[in-house]
Amino acid sequence: MKGNINSKSGGIEIPSSNTENKYPNQKIQQLRAEISCHQNKEMFEIPNLKGRFVVVQIETTGYENKDTIEKINAIEVLNGKITTKKFLKNLDTDSKNALKDFLKFVDDSPMVSHDAAFLMKFLNKALEQNQMPLLSVTQFLCTMRMFVKNYVKNRSDRINLAACCESFGITTKVDQGIAQRCKANAELLIKIIEGDKDNQERKRKFKLEQEKKQKLKLEKKLEKEKVKKEREEKRQKRTKAKAPKEETKKKTKKATK
Repeated sequence: MKGNINSKSGGIEIPSSNTENKYPNQKIQQLRAEISCHQNKEMFEIPNLKGRFVVVQIETTGYENKDTIEKINAIEVLNGKITTKKFLKNLDTDSKNALKDFLKFVDDSPMVSHDAAFLMKFLNKALEQNQMPLLSVTQFLCTMRMFVKNYVKNRSDRINLAACCESFGITTKVDQGIAQRCKANAELLIKIIEGDKDNQERKRKFKLEQEKKQKLKLEKKLEKEKVKKEREEKRQKRTKAKAPKEETKKKTKKATK
């Protein structure tokens, strides 16, 4: 079972030997992908914990367009648990085969990273350099964007992985290498989804409480209306009962005159 995310691409295409001239406009596609990455709502949405996710972290030579990936680390999260399946390879020697192995490890599962736009940018750049198909924006989930959307009041903030982990009490150190950073990112994904489930449960209970209050309010209103109606009926009965007596008094007064 794969992670719960819609993907129009139908999974990652593993390139064959005749793909070298298949994508002549990859740079244009990459720019469009980077723009759509920031507009993609799925990247913000918290998914269902059931299924398979691949949490990915990369080490690069820098942050500029001229920089490249040095190392890829990925771990599997299956049904809310971190498994023993891991991927760790350097791209400085045989990047094409390393990328092929990485894509096979990912299969058609969603890739999760704390800055998915950054990850997609560098992965697609590496794929382009090796004449391999680019990845679709719909294959990425971003824990930073999930966190900012659901847990931060000022949504323009960019919260780093360490700060997010600290807020959930995650003790794995993100500054002790790519493997620890990837593990911390996986733990954060699980905590965000579990936190969302808790939040949904709180919302459900709150809704039930509100419905209960509304029901009690309506019952009190109906009770007041019932009491008011009963009082009005009693008043009308008293008025009707007094009417003959008043008429008799009037007749008596006329007779005495």
